[in-house]
Amino acid sequence: MQSMEMPGRNLKYRLSLILSILGTSILIDQTTKIISERYIPSRTPIVWLWGTIRLQHVKNAGAMLGMGSGLSEGARFLVFVILVSLALSALFFYTLWNRRLRTEYIIAVSLILGGGLSNLIDRLMFHGVVRDFMNVGIGVVRTGIFNVADMLILSGLALILFAEFRRHRTGQEPSDHKQDTDPL
Repeated sequence: MQSMEMPGRNLKYRLSLILSILGTSILIDQTTKIISERYIPSRTPIVWLWGTIRLQHVKNAGAMLGMGSGLSEGARFLVFVILVSLALSALFFYTLWNRRLRTEYIIAVSLILGGGLSNLIDRLMFHGVVRDFMNVGIGVVRTGIFNVADMLILSGLALILFAEFRRHRTGQEPSDHKQDTDPL
């Protein structure tokens, strides 16, 4: 019988949790990208809060901050579509099949997967580019232009760091090592 303390061990629970986070993440990211294409200009940014938030629709052929945008089209496809697809697939199956992974890690990794998959969808649908539209900062200290998928990826990474920090402070393991009688 499944332990109530560690629902992350049950395959059905893990799959439903992962898929619900993936679906919600992709829906929110793709919706904001559609809205940005329709209502946010690509030339002149929309400025809010004295320039702290700037909205400007851009197409990004590279990764974060445009890294890799100078690569050939074939190299960009290899790195940003093929390798990213393989990495996301491996991460998905690791998260799904790792019976000892705690729920907080499943949630964090699912956010990373959702953001990565949504940006991958952009690359496949829009000739190798990702639609970005947000920029925040004060004065000259600014982020690059990013999207909700990027925020999901960073949120997942932040959750993992927080969980690891907490784990080290409390002496917990990242996974539960109790014996599980559930075969899946």
